[in-house]
Parts: sequence; C-alpha cells; structure tokens
Amino acid sequence: MRLRIAIALLLNFSLIICSTSYSESMRGSIVVSPYAGAGIPVSDFADDDPDNPDGLYRQPGIKFGAAAEYFLGPRLSLGVSFMYAIFGAKEVEGFETGGDLKTLMVGLQGRYLYERFTRVKPYAFMGFGLATNSISDGRFRFDTDIGDYELDTKFYINGGMGLQYHLRPSISLFFEGGLDILLTRDAQINIDGEPVRDPNTDEPLEIGSNYYFIDFRAGVNFWFGRDE
Repeated sequence: MRLRIAIALLLNFSLIICSTSYSESMRGSIVVSPYAGAGIPVSDFADDDPDNPDGLYRQPGIKFGAAAEYFLGPRLSLGVSFMYAIFGAKEVEGFETGGDLKTLMVGLQGRYLYERFTRVKPYAFMGFGLATNSISDGRFRFDTDIGDYELDTKFYINGGMGLQYHLRPSISLFFEGGLDILLTRDAQINIDGEPVRDPNTDEPLEIGSNYYFIDFRAGVNFWFGRDE
C-alpha cells in the first residue's frame, strides 16, 4: 500500500507536465548539477528490531552525485543521474551490526520548472534506474553472519520538489527534498559472490521488503546554451 501511494505521488509529476501549457522557452539548454546531501532511512530500512527479518538498522547517511539534463521543451528536461550514498549501522544492544551500507543509483531523471520569471524557481523532479546495495564486513540482516554482502541489482524510483536560485544566467544554486524507493523486494542476498541460504530450507535468502529513505540535497547548476 505504501509503495502504491508513493508511486501515485511520483506519477502526478507526469500529469502536471501533460496538463500544462508553456510560454517562455528554455528549449535546447543543458544543465549539469553536482550535489551533496543526506538520506534519512525510514520504515524497514531504519528498523532495529531483531524480530524483523528485513530490518536493516540504518542511521542517516551522506550522499553525493550529479545529473546532466537537456531541456526538450520550454520547461521540461530529461537527462542522466547518479548518486552514491553511505548509511552507517545503528548500535543494537547485544548484537554486532557491522559496517556501512553503500548504495549506488544510476538512471534517468526529468525536471519540470514551474516558474521562470524570477530568480527563485520551484520545480518538480522524478527519476528511475538501477541500484546496487552492498555491505563490507557487516550484516544485511540480523539472521546472517558478518561478511561482505551485496544484493541483486534492482530498480529504484524517486521524486520530489526543489528550489533553484539564479546567481546569473549560467549559474544557480539549488535545494531539493524528496523520497527514494529502492525496489528490493525479492532481491537475493549474496556473500562473497555466492547466495546466502536459509539454514532450515537451504533456499536462497531474499529481501521481503522495499526500502525507503527521505532525500535532502543541495548543489550548483551550471547552465549551457543560455544567453548571459
């Protein structure tokens, strides 16, 4: 249910694009946007209850990345993006949680600018792509041993809202907030390249949940193809 609601909110971005007419044009502009920020795990991603087999007991982490987009229309852009995030492990009494979880996300991203007549310009963004997750010298779940783990590569979706402040036509600052959804349900857990197996059934262990984190980031936009 939570996933369906989140997807519906993200798809609303597409409806806004389809239902809005354009006036002033940024068609043909290119923007490159490096950034840094923080991710706040929620739900199972942050759960430190040993009775939850899908709890990952993650604490807020740091992230950095970049996007490069091309404006297909007056306010609509499409491009590529990548993000690398590191989430530390919470301390759990009587239990060794181990190392950091590292997430790499590579995919497509679109942006829609709502207002372009002032220095401050709100926008919506949405993206999807592939994500990898790994832990060095740690645990993916409470019922596994310490080791080097990775999950099968899976899709992600994300989206949110942002504000950009133009210092000049070629440079702007931005701040974004949004939600990232790692579609990890049914992803197989591997250690040292081999699947982790349930000691009772000898079947490969799989993640039973999707993982979510709230996303905050700030950075700089470098604009090309715009008149000074």
